[in-house]
Amino acid sequence: MNLQSSKQAAAACALVNAFEGRQQNSLVNCAGSVFSAPDVSPHNGKDLARFNAKMKARDPRFASFFTRTIDVLRTSSSIHNVDALIELLIKCRMTHVFYSSRRERPETRDSAPHSPYFSRRSASRGKLQRTDTGRSEHNSYLPNTSVNSSQSSNAPATPLTSAKNPLFGTFASSSSTVGVCNSSNGCARVVRSDRSRFERTPLESRMGIAASVPEKVLCMELCGALIGLEGSYFRNDANGYMRILDSCSLLQSQKSSVESVLSVAHLFTDIVRFNSQRCDDPFMQALCSSSQNIVEEYIHAIGEIPDNHRPLSLIRVVSAVEVWRDRLTDLHRLHNIRCESGISVLELLHTVYSSIWRNTVVDRLMEDCSAVLCRSVSRLMSGFGLGDGDSEADAQLQRENSSRTRVPSYFPSWIADYIMKIEKSWKSMDFEKNMENLEKARNVIATQLDLKSFYILCERYKLERVISEVCSLVCGSVVRCFVVEHHIIDHFDAARCFLLLHDPNFSLVLYRRFCECTHGLRSKLSQRDANNALITAAAMSPVARRFPFRIKLDTLSSATDSPNTSSRLQFVQPLQPFYHPDEPLLQFFKETDRRYDSLFQFVWSVEMCLFMVSESATSIGQASARKGKVLGRRAWGLSAMRLISNLLACSERTLLRIRIYIVEMVNQWFRKLRYWIDKAIDYDAIVDAHYKYLDGLSASFFLTSDTEEIYGLVVSILQISHDLSVKCNEFLASLESNEVTVWNDLTHLLVIRAKLQKLLPTLIDRIKDLNKHQNNSAFSVLLGTLD
Repeated sequence: MNLQSSKQAAAACALVNAFEGRQQNSLVNCAGSVFSAPDVSPHNGKDLARFNAKMKARDPRFASFFTRTIDVLRTSSSIHNVDALIELLIKCRMTHVFYSSRRERPETRDSAPHSPYFSRRSASRGKLQRTDTGRSEHNSYLPNTSVNSSQSSNAPATPLTSAKNPLFGTFASSSSTVGVCNSSNGCARVVRSDRSRFERTPLESRMGIAASVPEKVLCMELCGALIGLEGSYFRNDANGYMRILDSCSLLQSQKSSVESVLSVAHLFTDIVRFNSQRCDDPFMQALCSSSQNIVEEYIHAIGEIPDNHRPLSLIRVVSAVEVWRDRLTDLHRLHNIRCESGISVLELLHTVYSSIWRNTVVDRLMEDCSAVLCRSVSRLMSGFGLGDGDSEADAQLQRENSSRTRVPSYFPSWIADYIMKIEKSWKSMDFEKNMENLEKARNVIATQLDLKSFYILCERYKLERVISEVCSLVCGSVVRCFVVEHHIIDHFDAARCFLLLHDPNFSLVLYRRFCECTHGLRSKLSQRDANNALITAAAMSPVARRFPFRIKLDTLSSATDSPNTSSRLQFVQPLQPFYHPDEPLLQFFKETDRRYDSLFQFVWSVEMCLFMVSESATSIGQASARKGKVLGRRAWGLSAMRLISNLLACSERTLLRIRIYIVEMVNQWFRKLRYWIDKAIDYDAIVDAHYKYLDGLSASFFLTSDTEEIYGLVVSILQISHDLSVKCNEFLASLESNEVTVWNDLTHLLVIRAKLQKLLPTLIDRIKDLNKHQNNSAFSVLLGTLD
């Protein structure tokens, strides 16, 4: 409640204390709770006027003080409807009338009133009680002014037949000797009785409506109870929780406030009990240590309450303790994760943490637990304890720390991968060769790694930058040393030259050897001949002399000595070369034999068809120059020669551009492979780069499900080219034999031309659609030729 002046505050406190209202946080809340009752009717000022009239008749001085108090409250902007509040309180006091004990202490009769009129007896009258003599004629609230009553010092100032309102009256404790006034003669009769201890306790105390404990003493012991210290009024129960003793007599409002404060003490007891448990997990140790620091701050704050909140009162203690209620509640809830261990503690804390809405307890626990993760990650990325001849115990501890310190799930996956790769690279590093990188990495970690970047989202970029830089220094240097030492790039280049037929000399020698073994491709090619041709081509290739390592090539293994004859391109089937280097390079070529085989079969088919068509076109040209006169004498000769030449030229041009497209795509993907290897941070990255390289080539060669239609069109063109080459060889054979053949039937050549006229436009359309999505320069070369 924000009052405008100290006078208003004093007036409000005096009013509430006089009416013995519940001690709440603010008078506004009190007024709100009172007026929220459904049976409260609008005030008309009648009861307030009657109350003022009675006060003026009994105590004019206090009536003026009460009037000034009401005026001060009316001027306050924080309290509204003061008249209605006062009248409602008066109605409550006049309605809820309680009766005091039948006996009053004699010394309270003549005592002068020292408190405000609110603490005096009520002017209202309730149900009358019978006296020992059975007389009940005195029912006035005025004191007895008869002469006889003044003769006895034990005569009561108020008749026993008057009803006492404890809200107005002064509470008096009972005694064994009580004076009773007789209204007829004014004399007093003494009644003695022996009562038990419980009966000697005032009725008000037994009903819980009177306080028998000094407020200052109560507050001091309550502060001790908040930190687990027992006292005269508070004791621990069997469960260790603070309870109010029966000897502590409190008002109902005081008792409610004390019990509310003791609920905070119960939270403190549970938290202290949790912190006493021992745990070897570093994250749980950090959690307990952080909560212990919060508990120590709480104890220190409670210990300063008597010094910082003077004069000490219960309402001041309650307001000071309420500051810590939410903190201890949050801490008590967070201790539910004490059964967890490892990084799961940090993950559960992160679910309730927010960098926008600050929470003192959650922020402290999150910071301390993140510090454990920060130290562990720093040790891993710094290569701490590696290469120093660790003992078996140190190695075991290191393995435990490595398994325990994994990256939490709220981090991006690549951060976790990089941290694990850095640790793996340190283990395989040659420290003598990479000491400079070691120092650079440790310097970056020591100067740039920030604790807040581990749990504050807006600071995450700092952690990502440090991890990327350290990974480039540590993992990159290890991989680069391995690449240079073992000639990895050269090995991939060798596989490109031999398995993808990137060396034209190798392809030409291989084709010529095939022609020799098959008598001009007229007979089947055996597995042994294919293997010999492959070895001869590799030996005669100048590329083989560039590499100081051994190249292993093989052919398709089969139980028979002859190739598969089901395919029309049967001369391709026996070949199945693979690249098989020695360790440790073999790990980069594992499970890639089939990938290279499928690529080789496609490239070798295009290569062989191109050689065949080119050779046929050359032979046709030579035969035309040599047999021109013979062809001129035959009606079908010139037509057949012209048609065959046109078909061979079209087929050769198409196959040549497809071969150029293959070379261009292989070069593009090989450049990407070299870039990926340069950026690789571990051996797995090199393997992944090799797989991506092969995947890219498979997509470029139309070997995927998305480009299956284009692959079928290319294979159809290869088969037509093969058939055209066969027809050309037949034509040349008939021309050389000087026999009259039936070549006036050009049906086969016309069918081949019709197929090409149908396939080429379809292939152009599919390539254009594919180029719209990929936009590769190699497609433009292919499309320019096909158009």
